[in-house]
Amino acid sequence: DGTVNETAAALCNSYTRLGIIPCGSGNGLARHLGIPVDIDDALAIIGRGKYIVCDYASVNEMPFFCTFGVGFDAEVSWRFAKQ
Repeated sequence: DGTVNETAAALCNSYTRLGIIPCGSGNGLARHLGIPVDIDDALAIIGRGKYIVCDYASVNEMPFFCTFGVGFDAEVSWRFAKQ
């Protein structure tokens, strides 16, 4: 989800489509969108040109597409990102 989130954030306010091939450890956004975790099945969806338009939210001008955390979750995420 981290790579997809970063890439999708860069595409905000554009008409560029993003094909998601789930190969990370979580794949939460892909699962939520109904994208199969099998790479061949995900590629087949991309090949068919199927797409959905997604809304996003932002905090402090930073967009996110799946989840965000405050308090303890945010602290853990911040410390992890510093490593």
